[in-house]
Amino acid sequence: MTPKEKADQLVERYYWTFGDGYLGEQHIQCALIAVDQILASHYKVLSGVNTSTYEYWNKVKQEIEKL
Repeated sequence: MTPKEKADQLVERYYWTFGDGYLGEQHIQCALIAVDQILASHYKVLSGVNTSTYEYWNKVKQEIEKL
């Protein structure tokens, strides 16, 4: 899955979770929080051992920020 596809999937997941009928800033903020948590909690593993995975999640975050 591309970073763009993953970003869209995460934001859409929060859209359906809230069920409030419109895509809004709160869905984007929740997706960013989720990605930030992934990056923070797995920093050593993702940045030191598997740099492509760490870079992938950074790209996902960038795609979410574009929304």
